[in-house]
Amino acid sequence: LLAQARGRPLYVAEEHVANGGLAMQMSYAMQRAGLACARLVHRHALGYPSGRYGSQGFHRAECGIDVDGIRGMLKAQA
Repeated sequence: LLAQARGRPLYVAEEHVANGGLAMQMSYAMQRAGLACARLVHRHALGYPSGRYGSQGFHRAECGIDVDGIRGMLKAQA
């Protein structure tokens, strides 16, 4: 996966906060391996921005990591 990202955009969407998440670990591993992606686009959990709680679907939508949010991310970066 790291080698495939060489010179290309790397998109990471995760249900985890940014600190200590997959994107952080991937960027660290790439740096240690001397690999670089064209850009890193990271979408992650934001906690509960509205202060409201709900289903997992509600939480994903609120953080922009639901299907529509990920599609929008890909369109914006294209």
